[in-house]
Amino acid sequence: MKKHVIFALLVFLLLFALVGCWDSVEISDMIIGIGTAYDFTEDGQIELTVEILMPSKQEQGYSVETKTITVKGATVIEAVQNLSKVTNNQFTWAYDQVLIIGEELSKQPTNIYIDSWNRSHYIRPDVYITISKGPAKDILNVENKDSLNSQAKEIANLMKGQISRGNGFSYTILQKDLFSDMMTEGAAAILPIIELNEKKEVELAGLAVFKDNTVVGELDSTETRGLLLARGLLQSSVFLVKDKTETNLVVLNLLGLKQKYQVKEKDGKVEIIIKLEVKSAIREQIGYEDILQKEQIDWLNQALAELIKAEILTTWEKEKELKADVLHLGQQINRYKPKIWQKLREDWPENIQKITLSIEVKTQILFQGDINYPIQYKN
Repeated sequence: MKKHVIFALLVFLLLFALVGCWDSVEISDMIIGIGTAYDFTEDGQIELTVEILMPSKQEQGYSVETKTITVKGATVIEAVQNLSKVTNNQFTWAYDQVLIIGEELSKQPTNIYIDSWNRSHYIRPDVYITISKGPAKDILNVENKDSLNSQAKEIANLMKGQISRGNGFSYTILQKDLFSDMMTEGAAAILPIIELNEKKEVELAGLAVFKDNTVVGELDSTETRGLLLARGLLQSSVFLVKDKTETNLVVLNLLGLKQKYQVKEKDGKVEIIIKLEVKSAIREQIGYEDILQKEQIDWLNQALAELIKAEILTTWEKEKELKADVLHLGQQINRYKPKIWQKLREDWPENIQKITLSIEVKTQILFQGDINYPIQYKN
């Protein structure tokens, strides 16, 4: 009896050894998309440019090359299908790093180029999305000097670095963030802008602002930092202020930022107060004054507070000009005063003008680095 049981188990186990993956694809037969660019042609077509990895089987393992492919179609999906005209290998988007929207295409309704991206279950929600100055394909087609990385990977690294090491002059937006902003009532979506400098290097160039599913304007570097300060999103930055004598330039490094809103309503008028607590450290001093005296520290704290207020109010003026709620103030009214929001929401872009915005900033310089005084030469 035991022999029959053992024989049956062996036969059962052998069945698994004989089963293979009927739809498996060799890596050398695949094309891996790592960067995507969409452009809008003069005849109204979508131009799709993809940076790809092309694995090839060698005697010892695999080698990988990168190159770009460009195709056109009446829609994004038709352009994707047209990839089969230039390659017979199976295409995968699972490793895509970045999506770049060309400047001309960004002026069109977003559903033209975003809908298919959002529907695909092959594309991860943490893909970086950005808008280019000029054609997107020009940025993706630049040959990267670092042979270990692709152009798409370099752009993705640039975007990733803005979170912890940026100076607040741009902001990282993932696919999931964009869709969340687009679905939030009254809120204006934003995307970082990139461009090529004279050396053909990718640079950040502020933020693009969406309204009614199209780009309606841009925020420069100062307005971008004002937005990040107001919304409590700034994690890293330096601020330049002058000391009390106005003979020393002092660089203050942001250490921490806490933010909260307060919404008030009186006689039908709405006031939103943004309250910030900012902690910083002295990072650099250009000059020889003793800036560690209490009156100097108090002056520097006040100077930093005024600078932050000015940058936020600059962004606020741009918001009113564009009639696009980049500061997401409508969300705060809805959160704290929902009944008031019901009166404002129907014509919110216009009603932005009726809001009073106040800024309260408390600053604290925690330390001055490893030296108390600047080094002076004594001959």
